[in-house]
Amino acid sequence: RLPRVAVATATVFFHRFYAKHAFQEHDRFEVSMACLLLAGKTEESPKKLDLVIRECWKLRRRAQQQQQKLLSQGGDSPSMAGGGPPTKPPP
Repeated sequence: RLPRVAVATATVFFHRFYAKHAFQEHDRFEVSMACLLLAGKTEESPKKLDLVIRECWKLRRRAQQQQQKLLSQGGDSPSMAGGGPPTKPPP
C-alpha cells in the first residue's frame, strides 16, 4: 500500500506524461507502474520494484478475468471491453 500522497503524485506523473505523449505510443499499464514506483520514491515511501510489478500484474490479471467473464456472459461493457462508445441494448 502506498500513502495517498504518493498515489496522488503518481496520478500527476501519469497525467504529465500523457500530456506530452500519445496513448498509442506507450502502454498505459507500464507507464502507471513506473509512475507508482517513482511517486513512492519521491514521497519518501519507496517500494521494491518486484513488489510494485507483482501487485500491478495481480490487478491487471484480475481485470482481464473480469473482462473475459463479462464477455463470456454476453455482456458488452465499454469500460471493460476497450473503452469504446456505449452501445444501445437491443430492442
